[in-house]
Amino acid sequence: MLLEQLVAGSFLGGAVLASSQASPNKYVQMGFHKSRSFSSGGDSLARRADDYLSVDVENQQLYYSVELYVGTPPQNVSVLIDTGSSDLWLTSPDNPYCIGFKQPGSAKFALEEKEAANATVLTAQNAEGPTRSSKAAKATGGHLDQFDCALLGTFNNSESSSFKSNNTDFLTGYADNTFASGFWGTDVVRIGDVDVSDVSLAVVNLTNSTSPVLGIGMPVLESSNAGRLAAETNSSYEYDNFPVQLKNKGVIEKIAYSLFLNDSDATEGSVLFGAVDHSKYENGLFTVPMVNTYKDQGVQHPIEFYVTMYGLGFKKDGFLNTITTTNFPVLLDSGSTTSYLPDTLVSMLASALNATFSEKINGYTLKCPSEEDATFLSFDLGGFLIDVPLSDLVAKRHKNQCVLMVKGQGEGEGGYILGDTFLSSAYVVYDLESYEISIGQASTGDAAEDIEVIKSTVPGAVRAPFYDRPWTGGTVISMSGNISTGPINGSYNGMGATKPRNSSSSTTLSGNVRKNIGVASAGMPSLVTAILALIMSFLL
Repeated sequence: MLLEQLVAGSFLGGAVLASSQASPNKYVQMGFHKSRSFSSGGDSLARRADDYLSVDVENQQLYYSVELYVGTPPQNVSVLIDTGSSDLWLTSPDNPYCIGFKQPGSAKFALEEKEAANATVLTAQNAEGPTRSSKAAKATGGHLDQFDCALLGTFNNSESSSFKSNNTDFLTGYADNTFASGFWGTDVVRIGDVDVSDVSLAVVNLTNSTSPVLGIGMPVLESSNAGRLAAETNSSYEYDNFPVQLKNKGVIEKIAYSLFLNDSDATEGSVLFGAVDHSKYENGLFTVPMVNTYKDQGVQHPIEFYVTMYGLGFKKDGFLNTITTTNFPVLLDSGSTTSYLPDTLVSMLASALNATFSEKINGYTLKCPSEEDATFLSFDLGGFLIDVPLSDLVAKRHKNQCVLMVKGQGEGEGGYILGDTFLSSAYVVYDLESYEISIGQASTGDAAEDIEVIKSTVPGAVRAPFYDRPWTGGTVISMSGNISTGPINGSYNGMGATKPRNSSSSTTLSGNVRKNIGVASAGMPSLVTAILALIMSFLL
């Protein structure tokens, strides 16, 4: 199903003004709409073009769309917000892939350009480059499979009196084989009643992607700096991208934003630039350092939103069971539905969940959890836990069979990811200036907004207990120890699991409820696991 079938009448949502440029409360809240694609068969769950899970899956992909007004007079466009890339680019009505574009020879031209662009992009972009919520239009048989660009809106720079071209080329590509090619310029971008002038953006006149993008990642990942085109022309440079420009223009005080995806069934979420909303999390907000996964290559600062994961467990029937206490870097990536963890760890998790590996789909299947199921996966991200309902980490395959949306990624290969199925349970504050991320358990209740501006450190956040123990290299899966729990306040971090038996009111759980599940091998049958767990319950 092409994206335009999903977005008609539902994607063109509004960016909500939370403050004006002249307001002493300097922040901007952008509401985005979430749309979900439903596969009818054979869809890829992959984040990488060469690493996919082919299976009939429902609820396959989420799309996050925010509305912008660009130029003078303003032109309305809807863009996909992406924390994994850093450029803002808009589709031109001159794109040959757009329905209605009939310039003579356009199909042949676009096919030739597509082939050249793909050849450049595939060598330009890291294999872990951002997979956005888009599907590529196909070029086959000498003609283009066009799509309706008007559904998300196009930007005609010739009709904007404030647009200024800087006469440089733009080229970027993504791991889903989409690409975008055009030219750079600047223009005014309006969010609600806030006008942000001189925003760098690319006008794309050749793309097979149905979705323009607002990238809000680190400036170092900008295509002008990290792309093949910049390297080949020896013109690599960084520019002030959208989050940076918000600070430059006095709209926010620090280059930071909070991401709230809302729960998995919600149709809306929000990104809050320059502030934190205390009503959107519970049981504390914990700050961890970003991990510099390229330090051994001479890179001075982190360039992607990697943090250290210290362990994994699951909670069921009031008990927290540790699967591993291994630490390794994970990328917080809203552009990926599937999460990717080390192979051995995924096998251990599958055993604990009574999931079985299917060669047919190259993934794990299990009985779909019922509506009453209270099983949670607990992710230790620094001496505190983020609990994710098991129901959010599976996708229905057929009838009562589900697919585990956590996929093995190899041992020591890196590229581990916590995707949007995890992030829906977390409230995340990205501090791009301090290279820190603050994380809390998402609260999806109806509490009134409690917004506080970020001026230096994130207000209300405290350093995580393991702040000074980040990943430094290597990943060897450990089955010993217990993952930390953080404050429990009479429950498991407010996620609905019952209070464990014999627990105290202290901030850590007593040993008799923090049992390691004792999985001896990745392929151990669930019956043996159950017997070991029973034996340990008497020993501890």
